[in-house]
Amino acid sequence: MPLLEVRRRDCALPRENLLTESDRSMANAWALLDDCGICPACRRVVRCDKPCDLDGSIVRPIASMEDKQALIDAVWGSPASRAELTHHRAARTATVGTRVVAALALGTVCVSVVSVIGMANGAATIVFGILGAALGVSGKAPRRLLIPSGGAAIAAQPRFAAGQILPCEAVVAPGGGVECAAWALELRYDGRWGSRTTLRIGASAGFNVALDGGEHLRIPAGPLWIQDPLPQLAEIESPMLEELLRALDPTRSGDTEPWPLFPFNVISEQTLQIGDRIEILGAMDRELVSGQEDAMYRDAPASMLVPRAAPALRLISPR
Repeated sequence: MPLLEVRRRDCALPRENLLTESDRSMANAWALLDDCGICPACRRVVRCDKPCDLDGSIVRPIASMEDKQALIDAVWGSPASRAELTHHRAARTATVGTRVVAALALGTVCVSVVSVIGMANGAATIVFGILGAALGVSGKAPRRLLIPSGGAAIAAQPRFAAGQILPCEAVVAPGGGVECAAWALELRYDGRWGSRTTLRIGASAGFNVALDGGEHLRIPAGPLWIQDPLPQLAEIESPMLEELLRALDPTRSGDTEPWPLFPFNVISEQTLQIGDRIEILGAMDRELVSGQEDAMYRDAPASMLVPRAAPALRLISPR
């Protein structure tokens, strides 16, 4: 699979510009994430050539069932705890014999209580005996919910500089289908237990930022993260998102998996457009610019700022 399949765009794109179904095949967002894996601690998708820059966890692609099992352990607990939970749920409904014994025992207790308090007439005894038996039959063990662990919170990174996104190649956000310069998406599993982040992922085809001081900074193609509270999408059904998840996990089988890697009921997504003002966060390095055949030997080699780790950005204001 090529690293990316995108189109060259030399003009700014309106924020609400949506791709048609025929356009989607021309901008495969998931192809930007070759050679990436999922950090088991923060659940970000980052490059596999080094540990996660936030927590030092080993990042591996899901290239085998062994790799997938390591992530399942991070999401759902150890094999022993999963086996215990599976056994508990299977045994939650009592056997017929157990229910009969419980019904007889509870019915007898209720009859005895009625006799002790002096309500020994036949009708009351029968009513309370039947009530006790019914409670015994319907009794169940407490239900234990399947709740995944969530990714660790991402600590705020220091601001390096601010600037404006220059014209660049467009990609498509897999959640909302919006054509953009960059996107970030978060999957969460929310309920009365709270909120669990099960995946953080973002990408671009690479773009330059004109910094306020006049210098240019390069955001390389591939994974990135937008460090903002991401807007929640109204719809959680997205064919592009499902394709992206299957690209990350080739063995994914959707709702039929007993221990899915990406359980979610909430999708949040943020896009960045050409012309948006953004902040660049974290440490930077300076790299030499290739292709300087015309430079004089006494000239200082041209260089450009690049993020030292996975790019972290923040939207200041849309264009």
